[in-house]
Amino acid sequence: MDSSLVEELTRRLPTSELVKIIKGALECGRRNVPFTESDLLRAMTFGPGTSPGRGSAGRELDPQRPR
Repeated sequence: MDSSLVEELTRRLPTSELVKIIKGALECGRRNVPFTESDLLRAMTFGPGTSPGRGSAGRELDPQRPR
């Protein structure tokens, strides 16, 4: 994601959607994995870390890894 995309999202999305995106990005950061476009869409659709899939936010959490 680049800064122009972030600016556009903040203009167009309601606060509740931005919260989902930020939480998803923070979750990926804590797990030291990149926040991808797939993660962005997943976070907006299902919330951070809730959808199974191949993207980093959707991976099952390893109980040994810090959240």
